[in-house]
Amino acid sequence: MQTTFEKIQSFAQLQPGWGFGEGIAFAQSTLNKAIQLAKTAHTLGFHETDAFPGLNGEIMVTVYQGKEYWEFTLQPTETIIFVYERDDETVTYEEGLPFEFAVSLLTNLAFHHHHLFTMQTSTATPVPA
Repeated sequence: MQTTFEKIQSFAQLQPGWGFGEGIAFAQSTLNKAIQLAKTAHTLGFHETDAFPGLNGEIMVTVYQGKEYWEFTLQPTETIIFVYERDDETVTYEEGLPFEFAVSLLTNLAFHHHHLFTMQTSTATPVPA
């Protein structure tokens, strides 16, 4: 099974017209940032990730955690479209964000989720045997 990083790297092989006659080649800078974002997510503990190529040179990097979903679409203009969904409902949709926003957001999400997990497991009451 292909990792998210390998999948993004494979997008470099796509030639113009790769999507049924449509689709442009990907800029190396977009590929590099998509790989950086996927690696950041993985390093921070988000192991359910995926990536998808866009016909206009954009790359979508997705992160999943339970019923939550974060989508970062890296545009060839080097801006981000960000979507956050919970229970299949769109909660947030923002366009034109800087790349640094995505990295910062992932860091904050990891802290928040780790903090909640630590609180839940450290306050658990032992069950008598």
